[in-house]
Amino acid sequence: EWKIQTTPLSLSEEKKLVEQVRELESQINVHRKIEQLNREKIELKAELKALQARVELYHRTIMEGAEKSRQIHAEMQKKVEEAKKIKGEADNFHRLYLQTREKVKALQKEMVKILDEIKSFREEISAEEEKRRKEAEEKLLESVEKQAFEKLRRGEKLTWEEFKVLAEKGLA
Repeated sequence: EWKIQTTPLSLSEEKKLVEQVRELESQINVHRKIEQLNREKIELKAELKALQARVELYHRTIMEGAEKSRQIHAEMQKKVEEAKKIKGEADNFHRLYLQTREKVKALQKEMVKILDEIKSFREEISAEEEKRRKEAEEKLLESVEKQAFEKLRRGEKLTWEEFKVLAEKGLA
C-alpha cells in the first residue's frame, strides 16, 4: 500500500493493482461470508443439538407416559375383572336372597294357616270345655236337686243351696 502511494505506476500496472485489490476485496468478502456462514453453521449445530436433546426428552417422556398408561390399563383390566367377579357374586347373593324370600313367604303363609288352625282348635276346645262344664254343672244341679227332693220327701232339713235349687225349679 505504501509502495502504491509513493511510487508512480504505469496505467497497466495501476490497472493490474486495482484488479488485484478488487480480487483481494472480493476474496475478503468471500472469507467474511464463509466466516459468517461458519458462525451460522455453529449456531445451527447448537440449535440442532438442543432440538435433538428436547426431542430425546420428549421421546423419553412419551415412552414413560406410554409405560404408565400400559400399567394403568393393566390395573384397570384387573379392576374390571374384579368388578365382574364381585358383580357375579352379588348377582348370586341377590338370586339366593330372592329364593329365600320366596321360601319365607311360603313359610309365613303356612305359619298363618297353622296359627289359624291353632286358633280354631283352641276355640273348639274352649267350646267343648264350656259344654262339658255346663253339662257337669247341670249334672251336679240335677244331683243336688235329686238329693234335695229326696230330703224334702223324707222331711229332712234342706241346706240353703238345696232350697235355692228346688226354688229355681219351682218345686219348693
